[in-house]
Amino acid sequence: MSSDASAGMVFLVLSVVFTSAFSLIMKFSQEKGYSVLAVGAVNYIAAAVAAALRVSWGRTSALSTGMWLLAASSGLGFLVTYVLLAYALRRRGITVPNAAVQVAMVVPLLPSVLLWHEHLGAAQATGVVISVAAVLLLAPPGKEAGACFSRWAYLVVPGIFLVSGATRVAQKAITEIAPDGQHPALALIWFGTAAVFSLGMMGFTGWPTRAGEWVAGACLGCVNLGSLVYLLRALTLIPAVVAFPAYSSLTIILVTAAAFALWNERPGRRAGLGIVVGLLAVVLVNLR
Repeated sequence: MSSDASAGMVFLVLSVVFTSAFSLIMKFSQEKGYSVLAVGAVNYIAAAVAAALRVSWGRTSALSTGMWLLAASSGLGFLVTYVLLAYALRRRGITVPNAAVQVAMVVPLLPSVLLWHEHLGAAQATGVVISVAAVLLLAPPGKEAGACFSRWAYLVVPGIFLVSGATRVAQKAITEIAPDGQHPALALIWFGTAAVFSLGMMGFTGWPTRAGEWVAGACLGCVNLGSLVYLLRALTLIPAVVAFPAYSSLTIILVTAAAFALWNERPGRRAGLGIVVGLLAVVLVNLR
């Protein structure tokens, strides 16, 4: 393994740790009775402030209008994914929606092949197909949630899958188009856009009323920024067809194990099968 590939794997592992921490802080916030949406709003504001400080420490070149729009749309995707996660968290726990987010790593593979000429083998193509089955297994609300659901609840997990996947396509596009020196500014646009829309959302849902919500949101923002920074660094050093599957499979395993150990969270049989199938999908697409 080359030095670049080794460094890329180190960045990837760091991103997995930060991403897993993000999901677990969301679950912790719910268990403490915090408003998860309020915590999320603080998260994006804190991440935007941290990203601004990071930009102020270095020098960055001017961004094109296209890069602004790409980063801003991705930032809006962050917020939409978070709102869907918050909805699912109240009804499904953290394990199932986290699995949906991570299985969404298959979405950038097709653009990676078509636009950036990365190779997709038979095993990887099989993994993409299996990922669809995983989403279908994860989608039904399930009896483990202990509540009645409307038909719209069936769209939450597929929505998480599609929006999160589209956001990852934007991340991959940025690593292919933008030089490394522009990444801090792009991260600021990402989180700044999410923060602006979060302010609007809080106008309707209300601001945090407990000190713990502010603390949890600030911690969430720090790990959110860290996850993005390290994932972008990893994608500049190792191919997306390696980075995304490894990132997703490790995150599924870590969050599922932690949720069981900390809160005895057990998904239902169908959802559990969906998690296993999703994990198989991300393993298959990691085969070269």
